[in-house]
Amino acid sequence: MEKTAKATTTVSYILSGILWLLGILTLLFNVLGLWAAWHLAGFGFIFYIPVPIIPAILSIVFSCISKETKLIVMNCISVAVSIGFILLTIFVSSTWFW
Repeated sequence: MEKTAKATTTVSYILSGILWLLGILTLLFNVLGLWAAWHLAGFGFIFYIPVPIIPAILSIVFSCISKETKLIVMNCISVAVSIGFILLTIFVSSTWFW
């Protein structure tokens, strides 16, 4: 079960990293005033939100089953960062700065 927990954690980190990158790009394009790229990154972010949710939940479940405290903490931090990026992007980066 430990290998499954590590594999789902790795997949969750990869998918969450893409989400975080889209959130950073949305903010960056908004600050720079690149509106076409801002729309693309913003819509990409919004439509991509459900993709990392399932692996994040699975990684937490498998790490709890295998009782790996290090993986549990790492997965919970990853989910917290993802929720932070979602809230920041929806309430700050998706509004017009200009």
